Amino acid sequence: PEDAITQIGSRRVLLLHGLEDRTVRPYHTVRLLDAGKTAGVPVERSVFEGLNHNELLMDGDARTTIAEFIDDSLCLAAA
Repeated sequence: PEDAITQIGSRRVLLLHGLEDRTVRPYHTVRLLDAGKTAGVPVERSVFEGLNHNELLMDGDARTTIAEFIDDSLCLAAA
């Protein structure tokens, strides 16, 4: 995945992670974030305490973060 993120170019990327995730450990998004930033990819990471891998998309705060990211991305694309 670190190699793939370096090929994304200028497309914005949002990485989400629940800190209780035992399926994909949180350090994986840190590695993706670092690789993306090094490659100049506009990448951001949001973490959510108390959430595991399967709970993330059911959480209101995580869903708000996703919606705001999409809204911001659409506004940037329209400008």
